Amino acid sequence: MKTLSPYLALSGHPRTSTAELAALAEWFGFELWTTRPLPADRGGLVLTAGGPRLQVPGLPATPWHPGFTPWRLSRGADDALVRATGARPGRRIVDATLGFGHDALVLRAAGADVVGIECRPALAYLTWSGHASQRVGPPLALRLGDFRDVLPSLPADSADVVYFDPMFPTESTGPNPTWAPVRAAACHDRLDEAGFAAARRVATERIVLKLAPGAPLPVFGGVTPSLVQTKRARLAVYTTREST
Repeated sequence: MKTLSPYLALSGHPRTSTAELAALAEWFGFELWTTRPLPADRGGLVLTAGGPRLQVPGLPATPWHPGFTPWRLSRGADDALVRATGARPGRRIVDATLGFGHDALVLRAAGADVVGIECRPALAYLTWSGHASQRVGPPLALRLGDFRDVLPSLPADSADVVYFDPMFPTESTGPNPTWAPVRAAACHDRLDEAGFAAARRVATERIVLKLAPGAPLPVFGGVTPSLVQTKRARLAVYTTREST
């Protein structure tokens, strides 16, 4: 998926018209694939009667799923990310590494207006359609591309918070077949000084970074972060400007 265009294929009898299929392919940059077998050199998206599936060579097709989100939603304001971002109605948050969008779903349920940035077209559409089925909070706004390209294109001071949840190189709990296709498809870019500077231009208040288990608190732009920590999450919070 890194060097070749992702494909868009059909399976079964999805409720997708030819016009809708063409629009999807154009907007997300898919190559329409009408034969079998599916390409073995790249991942893509398969539209089925039960919804879209992420397809990665050698791995089972994966639908979007909410993961632990229902449990997190039951915690409300006690969720670590809600506390770290200050998510609430009217709060403007950019999720710069959307992935499956579980964090974005929690932020939306808290009432925040969320813009999700995702660099993989197949994953972006899968997550967008999954969010559309959940009916919580304001709708998800989607921007397709690498956060290093998208953040500089956003207006300065257009969000209160920019959030990063990088896909960590290894899984802390061991191999998980449910997440393997997502990990294989996702971008694995780390936040660096240039990315932090781009986020700082957009965020009027804070930048939040999810940390790998045991990782030290990184300093970016001369800003030493505070730490929000639970048994399940460690979040570095960088104050960009004073709250008003």
